[in-house]
Amino acid sequence: MTDNLKNVHAESAISFLRNSYPNAFLNIVTIPVTEVELTTIINSLKTKKSSGYDEITNKILKLCGPHVSKLLSYIYNKSISVGIFCDKLKYAVVKSLFKKVKFNQSTISIF
Repeated sequence: MTDNLKNVHAESAISFLRNSYPNAFLNIVTIPVTEVELTTIINSLKTKKSSGYDEITNKILKLCGPHVSKLLSYIYNKSISVGIFCDKLKYAVVKSLFKKVKFNQSTISIF
């Protein structure tokens, strides 16, 4: 039943967009992420003891990478194809970096 509700919500959103913007949208072609690509990316991460909001360190991710890469690639590809993302994936930690130049400030987002 939850899948049907999500499909109805997605269809009503698509209908709203089509009615609001009568010009055709360009189709975006996505290339699925493979387990091998994901494992390569995980292995290329710097081994740090610090973690993000999920409290999973890169060290733990590297140790578990071969075991979870299939699941993570499925979740990523499904989210991209359906267009629905976990709320936790929408958060970012924003910090200001102050430079020595007076009145100059940069803001970065750490995912």
